[in-house]
Amino acid sequence: MASFFKKRNAPDPFKVSRTGKLIRLLVVFAVGGLVAFVADLFGPSSGDKSTGGRVVEYPNLNPSEHVIYEEEDIQQYKRVIVSARTIMPQNGSATVVIYGDPIGGKAQEINQLEAAANSWSQWEQKRSLNKHLTLKIINGPQPGATNVDVFLYLYPQ
Repeated sequence: MASFFKKRNAPDPFKVSRTGKLIRLLVVFAVGGLVAFVADLFGPSSGDKSTGGRVVEYPNLNPSEHVIYEEEDIQQYKRVIVSARTIMPQNGSATVVIYGDPIGGKAQEINQLEAAANSWSQWEQKRSLNKHLTLKIINGPQPGATNVDVFLYLYPQ
């Protein structure tokens, strides 16, 4: 019985408890911070503002008569958006072929944009390294378009 009441070398229960709580608290903060970081990284964006931009309009183009080429100097712009739609005929379509002229290189096709009737189609390049952008507007696979609107949005950032 005497060994039951003998003092043992046990750690102080208050110190162990405080250390354990502190470690758990730090782990919870670290996990919460990681979740907040990932949510901010992949969550919805509040949007970007940009000033100093320019809009270039090419209204009422008729690619049924001949292929149309439009060229624009975009060297001072970093973000480029091309929007297009076919207005006439109701079932018509057009194709906008986008060519870029990179600094120190020759023009090459970047992308194609199909412009359908009564809806806008859009292509965007966020970090353009091109000096010039050439738009080639041709009739699409459906009945030829006789009225196409193309807009070029240029932003410095």
